[in-house]
Amino acid sequence: TWLCNLKCHMCHQDSPTFKIPEKPHISIELVERMIPLIRKAVDVDLLGAGEPLMHPKIYEILKLIKTEAPDTCVTIISNGTLLTKKNIVKLIDTGLDIISISLDGPGLERGHQDSDVTYANLRALTAEKKRQGVDHPQIRIGFVLGKDNEDLLMPVLAFGIELGIDKMVVEPLRILEPNPTWDDYILANNIYDHTETVGPILAQARALAHQHDIKIDAPYITGV
Repeated sequence: TWLCNLKCHMCHQDSPTFKIPEKPHISIELVERMIPLIRKAVDVDLLGAGEPLMHPKIYEILKLIKTEAPDTCVTIISNGTLLTKKNIVKLIDTGLDIISISLDGPGLERGHQDSDVTYANLRALTAEKKRQGVDHPQIRIGFVLGKDNEDLLMPVLAFGIELGIDKMVVEPLRILEPNPTWDDYILANNIYDHTETVGPILAQARALAHQHDIKIDAPYITGV
């Protein structure tokens, strides 16, 4: 989907050039036609320009894919704010394999302002999985690292350890879409101008993650 319930300043959704199309959702009919291809895939990431739980038929789509292609690992990326108790039960029922939560730390001006909601929802998801005796969906965390939140990386990782994550993806803060109001801020906080402080913290996070068998994947970070 192209729709999102948040507007983070570092995101393309906040750019003046970003436009939502007239038909913002992928249709379930299109997903049905893609099932033969999905069956051949090892992994399928349901990505869009927005929050997947905003799609009016997201639970039907996930259930369809996991029913018709049970051996394919399915992932969604979410901000976690819409994981109400009711939605958590529905999500587990779909058989979704992985939910990756975008979480850059609480109180971060460029990030989403409902991180307290996300923290509470993820604890509720973990509790419901335990109550039902299931392992899915596996929770992962996506963290966009800048100078402005370098001190939040370790606390977010500690929260991930509490949840039992197996992977944390760390990406560098960068401009995704032009935004005159925030571009200078993002450039000033890019990690490559602050390697002397960001580097040791990232190394510390990698060491702690290794102790807990958590993989830190940093596909776009080099030389830090």
